Amino acid sequence: MTTLLVILHVLAAIAIIAFVLIQKGKGADMGMMGGSDSILGTGGANFLIKITAFAAVIFLATGLILAMVQTRAYTEGGSVMDSAEVPQQQQRAAD
Repeated sequence: MTTLLVILHVLAAIAIIAFVLIQKGKGADMGMMGGSDSILGTGGANFLIKITAFAAVIFLATGLILAMVQTRAYTEGGSVMDSAEVPQQQQRAAD
């Protein structure tokens, strides 16, 4: 289960990076005199924004779930300090 979540988390991160790099910047059309049609049509920018937002939601959700799973795994066994050995202080012999 955890391995599947980690794989999904990494794929969502790669998707976010890829979709952000594909998008045009705001100043890309400043020098052009025509419209701002993209390769995917007039709605192409909106599609890329929506798919990037979806990948971001998946990334955040898997990150939160992974954090909760790992926290539960560490706290079920008790505290780390429960198994720690506490050294006893020795009394110094009076000479």
